[in-house]
Amino acid sequence: MGDFEQWFEQQDFYPKMRYIHGDALFINEKNQYRVLPVQMIYQTWQQWQTQLAVYKEDMQKDAEQVAHLTKMNQRYKGKLQEQQDHIANLKDTMQSVMNQLDEWTSAYKMLSAELTEGDL
Repeated sequence: MGDFEQWFEQQDFYPKMRYIHGDALFINEKNQYRVLPVQMIYQTWQQWQTQLAVYKEDMQKDAEQVAHLTKMNQRYKGKLQEQQDHIANLKDTMQSVMNQLDEWTSAYKMLSAELTEGDL
């Protein structure tokens, strides 16, 4: 029994169709069901299966894109953190330079004051 027939038997209309058509329900000749409603449903089911395969393929591609974008996002976050760390280091260095400059300025003022007093 094929997938279609298994699916068909799980539908709520199956008992009524089985009662009406009996054992002839799934007679298939030259890849066509003898009972017209079964053939019509089979053709629709085949189209659904084709579309389902396309959807599954699309979902796989989407999942691959999501994985790629997630990886890119992680790299971006890593680079961003590196840049933030570098900026923090630059700020620390600038603060050290400013502190040193303040010390030199204070020392210069004291030396200048001492030299000015010594000139008088």
